[in-house]
Amino acid sequence: MRICVLGAGLIGVSSAYFLAKSGNEVTVIDRQSGPGLETSFANGGQLSASQSAPWASPKNLRLVLTSLGKKDSPLLYKIRSDPQLWSWSIRFLMQCSNKKQIANTISNLKIAIYNREVLKSIQKNIEIEYDYKSLGILQLIRNIKTMEGKISDSQFLEDMGCKNQILSRESCLKLEPALKDNYSQIIGGISIPSDASGDAHKFTRGLEAECKKLGVKFKYNEEITHIKVDNNKIEAVITNENENKADCFLMSLGSYLPNLVKSINLKVPIYPVKGYSITVPVGRTNKAPHISLTDEDNKIVYSRLGERLRVAGTAEFNGYDKTIRKDRIQPLINNARKQFPNAGEYTDALPWIGLRPATPDGVPIIDKTPIEKLYINSGHGHLGWTMALASAKMISDVINHKKTDIDISNYSLNRFNS
Repeated sequence: MRICVLGAGLIGVSSAYFLAKSGNEVTVIDRQSGPGLETSFANGGQLSASQSAPWASPKNLRLVLTSLGKKDSPLLYKIRSDPQLWSWSIRFLMQCSNKKQIANTISNLKIAIYNREVLKSIQKNIEIEYDYKSLGILQLIRNIKTMEGKISDSQFLEDMGCKNQILSRESCLKLEPALKDNYSQIIGGISIPSDASGDAHKFTRGLEAECKKLGVKFKYNEEITHIKVDNNKIEAVITNENENKADCFLMSLGSYLPNLVKSINLKVPIYPVKGYSITVPVGRTNKAPHISLTDEDNKIVYSRLGERLRVAGTAEFNGYDKTIRKDRIQPLINNARKQFPNAGEYTDALPWIGLRPATPDGVPIIDKTPIEKLYINSGHGHLGWTMALASAKMISDVINHKKTDIDISNYSLNRFNS
């Protein structure tokens, strides 16, 4: 088949790889000058099945409500006249029960654990340099109440096949000696040895090179303007350069997907959630952490990427605004400098923002649409890197009319109509 993939981010390039591996003729279109230059570019770097819980939960609902009006909150919900946000928010509220949170977490965990298998298979067959570290992830805990919740989560993760271990403060320091610079507030942690970290952008670039070896064509600097549909069947995708025809089309456009499909009366409940990061050059003292860390109480992640330290956090509901706000970046710098004062050159930290494509239930959409020949692989939220390869393999199997390795029904677009 001739397949056109819309979007050359991590999800789009991964999808193109599996589609090409299965014998299809694949073309990828993106408005950027290269692969992985938007949400995939400078994320937290974690491949974290252990963090599969969606944002839609009773706990996060309380956090949203208590953070209203607080500019320094890790989760910032900016009230605005935005019909897309209000529609999304109503659906989000409907998912904020314990029962639905557990069900959605299970759906995410299944993909995240499957992703580990798919990644291992790729690593056996091709070589991509992306600062990969298989040291696991250490969740740092500073609060007794947080620890009680994480102990409960620990057993749930264990039952689902995500092995983990509860650690004392001393064990945390032994596992990551860089914490010794400031450990007085740390009371313990959770180690997830089968989680990992790596540079998503570098991986995307490396996988793009493999795609080209398989004959995939990439069309960059092309803005998709609209989709041509006739009799409920997609005929072509129009860009500022030309008209593109194919046997089927796959949309992996992240947060921008809903805007494109409005004109064909297709409603996809994805909303952009703005995340921030800084990338710090590692200093000569070389006291940056090596294991990837999640500071549970400060809502910050750390990943060592070669000679760089990636520090990421915050979730901001503010539409498609891509302004890098100093008052959101500075807390990342302050927290990182406090925890790891000798980790790197903080004055040279590079700030970044990305728009995470979030669904109301926090579970991605991996499905065909009601429009014939049109498919979706998007809506991964904060778990794009954690799920990318698995969801790419799954949508490739769907398009090729093959049975998926895990049940696809929980990732359907139709679930939002029930």
